[in-house]
Amino acid sequence: MVIREYKEGLKNIEIHNWLRCFIEPQKAEYFLNHQKIGKIYGVDEWIIKADCSRRKELSEYCYRIEEVRLYTIELE
Repeated sequence: MVIREYKEGLKNIEIHNWLRCFIEPQKAEYFLNHQKIGKIYGVDEWIIKADCSRRKELSEYCYRIEEVRLYTIELE
């Protein structure tokens, strides 16, 4: 487990970070299981959460990827 500490007392634990991925509508077919959801007309906007280790894999399907980081601090 990687914990990064900052001078302000903040700590970031990497396993608690994730990616917020904005899927390109024309590439959403890659993620759809039509056997389970049936026929649909299309996807207008789709945002998924994924593990940070999947950034490279998902980058070809996304028009934007944001890394969400959670920080902690000990209060006295």
